[in-house]
Amino acid sequence: MRIYIAGSVFLSTFALTSGAMALPVLLTFEGMQDREGIGHFYNGGFADLGSGPGPSFGITFSLGAQAVTDFDDGGTGNFANEPSPGSILSFTSANSAVMNVAVGFETAVSAYYSSISAFGGISVYSGIDGTGTLLASIALNPLGSDPFGGDPNGAFNRWQQVNLNFEGLARSVVFTGTTNQIAFDNIAFENIVPAPGAAALLSLAGLGLRRRRRA
Repeated sequence: MRIYIAGSVFLSTFALTSGAMALPVLLTFEGMQDREGIGHFYNGGFADLGSGPGPSFGITFSLGAQAVTDFDDGGTGNFANEPSPGSILSFTSANSAVMNVAVGFETAVSAYYSSISAFGGISVYSGIDGTGTLLASIALNPLGSDPFGGDPNGAFNRWQQVNLNFEGLARSVVFTGTTNQIAFDNIAFENIVPAPGAAALLSLAGLGLRRRRRA
């Protein structure tokens, strides 16, 4: 069963968890150069080749995690039909990539993946860098390739969405597989807990809006 999560919902909806404002996030890996290390792009900083600054989600990626652009969009990626054209997450210097969310997130994480013949996996941990308690994991099976499924090019053209539900506070997600043989896209969090200062700013903004309306 596939669980479809609209990006607009993630970017416009706020949820309350654990007594704090929780922010939904969708990572599409757009806005970076082909084969650019993601680095601090989603931490309000810059990717390895200078793209950015990106959104201030408090999310960082390990070395080797790269944004790869579709060949049909001028890049080197051998993929097609990606959920959000035209960049994806891949790893080229190791058989894994780690995504750290220092402030933590709750409830669930989902992602699309594409793999022709290699096996992979996604694991959620309570600590950064894949440490602490394993909260959830899923094995990813090869999906094959549709010989007529490009756009028009791209052998990695079959994508499947997976969803991991868990209890507790997670601070990292580890994506595993074979280097250059698996790709990920549209990573979504239901409840990412912002830093206390961010929550305070949101509260003050709401208070100011109410005062202006009363005036």
